[in-house]
Amino acid sequence: MSVELPQSEQRLSTDHAWNEVERFVERLAELGRSNAPSATFHSRLVSGLVELLAAEGGAVWIAGPDREFVSEGELGLRETGLLDDETETEHARLLAAALQVEGALLVPPGATIPDHPAARNSSAHLLLLSPIRTDAAASGVIEIVQRDIAGPSVRRGYLELLDSVAEIAADQHRRRRLDELQDRERRWERFRAFSERVHASLDVRRTAFEIANEGRGVLDCDRLSVLVGDRGGCRVRAISGVHTVARRSNAVRLLERLVRAVLRADRPLHHAGDWSALPPQVRTPLQAYLEESHARGVSIVPLARREAGRGDREAGDVEQPNRAQRARREPLVGALVAEQFDLPRDDLPARLELIADSAAIALGNALRHRRRWLPRFVRRMLGMEDGRGMPVAVPVLLVIAGLATAACLVPADFDIAATGTLQPRVRHDVFAPGDAVVHELAAGYGRRVRAGEELAALRNPELELESERVAGEMQTARTRLAAIEAARLDRRALDPAAERRYAELASEEQELKQRLASLDQQRAILESQREELTLRSPIDGQVMTWDADRLLRARPVRRGQAVLTVADLAGPWVLELEVPDGDAGHVLDARDGLGPELRVSFLLATDPRRTYERTFDSIAGTTETNAAGEPVVRIEVPVDRGEIPDSRPGASAIARIHCGRRAIGYVWLHGLIDAVRSWLWL
Repeated sequence: MSVELPQSEQRLSTDHAWNEVERFVERLAELGRSNAPSATFHSRLVSGLVELLAAEGGAVWIAGPDREFVSEGELGLRETGLLDDETETEHARLLAAALQVEGALLVPPGATIPDHPAARNSSAHLLLLSPIRTDAAASGVIEIVQRDIAGPSVRRGYLELLDSVAEIAADQHRRRRLDELQDRERRWERFRAFSERVHASLDVRRTAFEIANEGRGVLDCDRLSVLVGDRGGCRVRAISGVHTVARRSNAVRLLERLVRAVLRADRPLHHAGDWSALPPQVRTPLQAYLEESHARGVSIVPLARREAGRGDREAGDVEQPNRAQRARREPLVGALVAEQFDLPRDDLPARLELIADSAAIALGNALRHRRRWLPRFVRRMLGMEDGRGMPVAVPVLLVIAGLATAACLVPADFDIAATGTLQPRVRHDVFAPGDAVVHELAAGYGRRVRAGEELAALRNPELELESERVAGEMQTARTRLAAIEAARLDRRALDPAAERRYAELASEEQELKQRLASLDQQRAILESQREELTLRSPIDGQVMTWDADRLLRARPVRRGQAVLTVADLAGPWVLELEVPDGDAGHVLDARDGLGPELRVSFLLATDPRRTYERTFDSIAGTTETNAAGEPVVRIEVPVDRGEIPDSRPGASAIARIHCGRRAIGYVWLHGLIDAVRSWLWL
């Protein structure tokens, strides 16, 4: 920018002034590129120009759709008299004419804008005006009130500076307009997604849930509640961010009471702190609810039943009925309640009205489907939909009745399924007596051992260190005791000092003997503990731990950890079954009714071609938790190993416990029937 400035103007005649202008333009451009609010940008623009030009005041005038002007960043204009009633109209015509010119212009007192004779500067001040052109049209005017300056070069410099600032302001307006369009596009996209989600289901609860959670994002409110019409009133069916509505909570009851009062008042409620316009029947329940919920703003809109497309048909009417009139004229399907806990926003009522129609259509369709589902099902079952009528329904009803009768009367075997493993009855786990390291394994997998035979040797370094310490202390004590005994034998002098020394040696000798006795007891305990580190077989049997050498050698073990398992494979075998806790009652009832011995059929995974049958009379009296964390009751079934050619410990089995005969319907559906009984009991 090239500006010729006279020497008489001190503010713009020095290098310092030029630097101030350049810094102001750079800072203003940087502020325009940021996300600063429009009011902040305009305030910085006006204050900077007024300071640089030593002006009396200024403002940025934003043009509205009807050519009305709103000032932003106004500074010192009221003192100049431009906003007085007698000059306000002429000033507005001057601003309107400035919108239509190209570039900045200077209007002296009493002068008019070229080609606009009605636009006259009726004030006593020199006005600098520059339109802010975003596209083809202007969106505002920058106005600076300046004292009259005679030099033409100074005026030309001011106009060039104003043109530069107006260009920066135009860029800021374009960027702000683009952000507004993008924000509007995002809102419409969210509204489109909201409409798709709320119309995706005909279930009332799911529809209300989608309206509450998706609508909250569209409205950008803190909480959105959906109430559905029920028996002449409204009940809360969904609250955003809440999976289940607490029907008995005080907040829900107060909200339903408030909505009933609003519906009786026949108009929506938009409360942001003003109590003066509220009817008395709404004020009391609103105050009670706000004290409970701590909301600062509440908007309630009734939802009247509407058909899809009806709003489009009414769009061309001259006078559109408001939502309260439609609610009185059309059946009520519910209401929307939007709440804000911070400062209420002014655009929330408009956004709420925007989603209300779509929500009303979705809820109306869901309610209509719920109420017509049973009649439609009956019509289809009776064949009235295709005109065949009752003759089609009679065979269907007869078949259903026959199946129901058979399910209640025809008996069938009632068997309870269980899973288990085949195991020797006599088996023992060998546990580690303390924290140690497996030093040596004397018996590996499959080796036959006798009771008391060594299985493994453990080492405890701390125990060995303690044994060496005790042995060393015993050796030291013995050496000292021998020296004392030798000294006591040499009793030559009988002077008092020698007698006193002799007594001290006798006392120390007694202490050493007691110390040796204590150390000997410690040594015996340590020897016993070291002996326990040798693991021995508790029974005659066979080692069942697979690949014990690889798993255990040189590995640390904890106190109480099972190291090896020894089982008597030549002795009796059992099938250990796990019955689910929910089916254990049927087994106990069958044992009481059919006798203590119940038949069990099972097959082994190692030989699924053959089924075995046995009886059992041993069932656990308590419920335990299996490896999967499920409650089970354990049952032992004695097994003859001779009948099982390839019996392996731990072989899995599938069993059926025969619990008599029951109705075939109960046999097939006893799990569902028991679940329903439990649900009804709760």
